[in-house]
Amino acid sequence: MTALTTFVLGSIVLLVAFRALTSPALKLPSSARIGLAVILVVLVTSAALWFDCSPWALLASAGAVLVGSTGMHGTDLARLTDTLGCLRFPLYILAVLTVAALVYLFVPITTYLTSPGELSIHLDHLAKVNARDAMVVVYVAAALYAFAISSRMR
Repeated sequence: MTALTTFVLGSIVLLVAFRALTSPALKLPSSARIGLAVILVVLVTSAALWFDCSPWALLASAGAVLVGSTGMHGTDLARLTDTLGCLRFPLYILAVLTVAALVYLFVPITTYLTSPGELSIHLDHLAKVNARDAMVVVYVAAALYAFAISSRMR
């Protein structure tokens, strides 16, 4: 699965799901709606990384969330925006950094530590290369956030 396919499919799925979750006809409390939306974002990102574990798949998933979030509407969204205030960007970077650290640092290092002799790579090289790749993902995600078209996409 390429990054473009991940972006397109993720955008469509999230756009439709966010539209349905913010529909006034759905009689769910706001906390349940937000919880379902977060679970859906995690599932879409996990599926993208399952099919293509690359930095491009992670960025495509983040872009799909940005585009899919334009499907949100309703009065609860304004209240959520006021509540988040200035914390949107730090929360976004924290989420991207967490996923990047898991994919590029913690999982590979754990794999190395379980069988270091079989992999024949040095931990120092693994940490340096993967830390660089993880930071590239974080920087590109920050750039995507900066170029978001509307505040709703942020």
